[in-house]
Amino acid sequence: LSPSAFVPHLIGLSDKVEHGLVFLVLGFLTAASAPASVGVLRLALPVVAFAAGLELSQFVSPTRSVDFADFVASATGAIIGILLGVGARRWPGQAMTPSLR
Repeated sequence: LSPSAFVPHLIGLSDKVEHGLVFLVLGFLTAASAPASVGVLRLALPVVAFAAGLELSQFVSPTRSVDFADFVASATGAIIGILLGVGARRWPGQAMTPSLR
């Protein structure tokens, strides 16, 4: 974990939006690259757990702080990205309803 002074920020965006966007991309790529037989829950659990792990790891860094709102933004972005990725991998020709397996 880099000291917070060295963390890059997108100009003009709040850090919550940045968390959401980064995890939206991660969720999308995870879902879009997974086989169609892998359902939303099986995709979301590891990505959301990764977001939680990254946030919790900041407990051991003297230059970082844990923020539950950062985790919520990351998890929300991940889930939206996964839903978009599931839709993308099923398009065209298949139903867009995601599996919950």
